[in-house]
Amino acid sequence: CEMHFLIYFNFFCRFLIVRCEGTFFNDKNKVTLLKTDWMKTLDESKALSALTIPGTHDSMSSSHQALSLHFQLDAGVRYFEMKASSPLLFNRKKIEIGSKSLDEVLNVLKTFLAKNPSEFVLLKLIPEGLRKTETAKDITKVLQKEQGVWLEPTVPTVGQVKGKIVILRSSTYEKGVANQQTSGKKDSKFKDVEKHLKHIKEHLKSAEGLCKQGSLTVTVTSSSAFLTTYKSVAVQVNPNLDQALKGLLEGKTRPSCLGVIATDFLGETLIDTIIKFNGVGSGRDSNPRPTEQQDCGPTHCATAPPSQSKDMLFIV
Repeated sequence: CEMHFLIYFNFFCRFLIVRCEGTFFNDKNKVTLLKTDWMKTLDESKALSALTIPGTHDSMSSSHQALSLHFQLDAGVRYFEMKASSPLLFNRKKIEIGSKSLDEVLNVLKTFLAKNPSEFVLLKLIPEGLRKTETAKDITKVLQKEQGVWLEPTVPTVGQVKGKIVILRSSTYEKGVANQQTSGKKDSKFKDVEKHLKHIKEHLKSAEGLCKQGSLTVTVTSSSAFLTTYKSVAVQVNPNLDQALKGLLEGKTRPSCLGVIATDFLGETLIDTIIKFNGVGSGRDSNPRPTEQQDCGPTHCATAPPSQSKDMLFIV
């Protein structure tokens, strides 16, 4: 009996741990709580730099995310970082969640925004590969033909970009809103959770100072090492990051803004914690429902006006 008790107790503890991890870390293509309109109560006169926004790093890569683009939007993610390349066979990466063209990505975003006009999305495109210069030019051609895309370098207000796609400048794409990335190359090499969290906290402190000065910031929490995957790092880091952020929320000197926080395998509780820095509720639907393994998200199966571009740029 004692042996059976220990077996069941061990199983129960493991179940609790998995449940706990699942709220901060998500490696399933599933959304339980929808946050499709959490931006509806934001002050329209507030600059985007004065917000705290949940985002995903390398948003279309299965090495970094489990949720499809549809479900990331439904979960409340509003910042996306995507690598783009021209359709050369030797320049394309096969990813398990599928590879979309730029037109397809824009259509997914536009359809979501048409259904949820209170929202906006930030999109950072990173041309890569041997033809990255040509790819950047082709991206500009596509975006300039689109309505509802903000390509200006200045940081807009919430009211200016509701219902729009806001393009952020990247290291290989010079169009869009200027922004500062607080994290650097040293953060991409994982050593241990304690040191990595220390660096993240330092970056968030920098982001707090920069956003008060009107700069839009991006803090990336992603990291890996030899024989240590992004996923295995995220499962350790995300719960601790959530705890650190909750400490800031409940502290006497709560930050007014932290900019974009982009993570790997982002879980729903962590998204909710990030959103709360804006002084708004979770933005959950009144009747949340689980959604899983569908071709489109539950809030936007309708089709947006298709992009007219014939330039096939692939998001990888």
